[in-house]
Amino acid sequence: MFNAIVEEEEEKSDVEVDDDKSKMLKEKLAQSIEDIKSELKEELKESLKEISSEQAKPEPKEKKQIWTIGMFGVVTSVSLLFSALMALFVFFNAILGRFPGGLFGESNFGDKFYYYVAFEKMTGAYPESSSFIRPTWEFAGTLTVQDFILIGLSGLFLFITFIKLELRGFKLFSTGEAVENASEGTEEVFGSSKVLIFGILIMYLMTVIGAFIVDNRVVESETLILAPGESNLIELGEVHTISWQIKVNDIGENSSYSMFVMDEFNCERFSEGNSISSLTSVDMWSKSDLVASDAINPKRDARDNYCALLLSDVNSEFPMELTYKVNAQ
Repeated sequence: MFNAIVEEEEEKSDVEVDDDKSKMLKEKLAQSIEDIKSELKEELKESLKEISSEQAKPEPKEKKQIWTIGMFGVVTSVSLLFSALMALFVFFNAILGRFPGGLFGESNFGDKFYYYVAFEKMTGAYPESSSFIRPTWEFAGTLTVQDFILIGLSGLFLFITFIKLELRGFKLFSTGEAVENASEGTEEVFGSSKVLIFGILIMYLMTVIGAFIVDNRVVESETLILAPGESNLIELGEVHTISWQIKVNDIGENSSYSMFVMDEFNCERFSEGNSISSLTSVDMWSKSDLVASDAINPKRDARDNYCALLLSDVNSEFPMELTYKVNAQ
């Protein structure tokens, strides 16, 4: 088409045209047009590629903020600090009984605090029952539901914070480098985070080990039938904290029983055949003339060789069936 236009123009022109030059000019123009077309195609192809890659490129994930707090010149993660405090509370309360038992416990050091029972009593929702008791304070050295809940929350805070730190270049076993444009405080919290993470893991380990080796309780439990005036002696050994629960399975009218906890001197006297009326019980652990189920909260006294005596009143008209459980430490 281009050649036809050129030839038409030549025919209309009165100027004599050199055929060789005209041919050369035609070829150059044709080549230039082909070059321009190729260049435009390449540019269009590149533009389309860029547009396609921009659309396919995923949006960068927003890095959630790590809340930090500065204490004694050290900046650390708030969530890691909460995780550490919960792990410490479980260990010092459930395993050692040092806090808050050492400050507020009924028998000071060695008491484990049940916060949900305390809350029930404060709000008046605690179920009054003579057959079963849930103490506010109990022996330290065991893990129960409340402790597993706290450990679970502590582990959740630890896991979430660790993932957030990893997204910012944190490495637990190496130096690590803070990612550019990450949220605040990464470089400052890396060092303190390592200390807290290892500390929390150590507390978990000590808590599990403590649950197996710290609990030195004596637990005696039995179901028995006591005839009128009959007794059952329970040797507890050298302990300083005692609690007991008794469930009455069957008791006739005009019948009663007593639970006496006695020190070593009176235990020996009873074993030698002395009458119960001549014995002195430890009042804080003992109850007399019971006709229904009953219990004693854990209490602590001086360490001694104690025994517990379950005694049916001599004036009872019928035998009775009782299930008792005594805990001592």
